[in-house]
Amino acid sequence: MAISTGSDESSVSEDELDASEAETEQRSTTPIAKKQKKTSSQEQPFMDSWSQLPQFKKWIQRRVGNDRKAKPYCGLCEQMSTCSKTGIKRHATSKKHQSREKLTTTTRSLSHMVSHISNDDVATAMEVKICAFTAEHNLPLSILDSIVAFLCSLFPNDDPLKKVKLGKQKATNGYSSGARV
Repeated sequence: MAISTGSDESSVSEDELDASEAETEQRSTTPIAKKQKKTSSQEQPFMDSWSQLPQFKKWIQRRVGNDRKAKPYCGLCEQMSTCSKTGIKRHATSKKHQSREKLTTTTRSLSHMVSHISNDDVATAMEVKICAFTAEHNLPLSILDSIVAFLCSLFPNDDPLKKVKLGKQKATNGYSSGARV
């Protein structure tokens, strides 16, 4: 059966019309296959040049991971990062890293804290340095007596070290008054 449009120029059979409709319907319901990028399964090795870059050199370190491959390690956050420059940049912009970086810039260094101590009072300087060391490494104050005794056993002929009297209470008072022991 032919469908007539009023002119004799084009006539399409019903079968052809049904076939083209079915084809159009099939195309509209078939999902379009998207091209997917191939991701490389090979991980980039740690580049020593990353630790020389100004934005990374204060905190990035080379560490060997569980898979025995060198990976970037953040000394501030104490965690490994993905082994790519982009991964390191992402870590540097994370909230945790930003807050820790801010803390390190506002915290005075050990050398700055003890720079005002004169050489005349070496025992006091040692006490301050030991207190600063325990604070810097987050050690408990209860070990201060043991540290001083250990240092005295290592250096029995050191006269200023014999004068060091540092316990938990004295260190706590020193912390409270701004590291003046």
